[in-house]
Amino acid sequence: MSSEPREYLIRKGGYYYRPNCSGYTTSKFEAGRYTKAEAEREAAVEPWHMSAIHQDDVVDDPVSSRVRMDTARIEALEAENARLREALAPFAKAADNFDEFKINDDAEWFAYSGIQRATGSVGAITVADLRAARRVREGGKVDG
Repeated sequence: MSSEPREYLIRKGGYYYRPNCSGYTTSKFEAGRYTKAEAEREAAVEPWHMSAIHQDDVVDDPVSSRVRMDTARIEALEAENARLREALAPFAKAADNFDEFKINDDAEWFAYSGIQRATGSVGAITVADLRAARRVREGGKVDG
């Protein structure tokens, strides 16, 4: 067995040989990898439309490129998710303060002087908001 790296593709027209010279594909990802000597020997059979080409000289499949972009996007979203969970921490902690209180209605909102009714209030943070923040931080959904 050769210790030569298997980094060459065999191109015939617009197709690449699959592994073990078994069929054809247009996908770099699905193409077989051959040693330089193997690829050049096979390409020499029909040199007018076959060639041995190093895998680095072949453009990645659009799907492979998209997967790399999706992976980067997922990593960015996971980092954003972690930052948002951290931003929710004070609200989740504040929700803990209300666990011992008898809250008749989660629409009640809190103020420094105690619990007050949120009726007609605009922009008030309610106990329900705090509890929703705590659920999200703990991995649950906002709406329960």
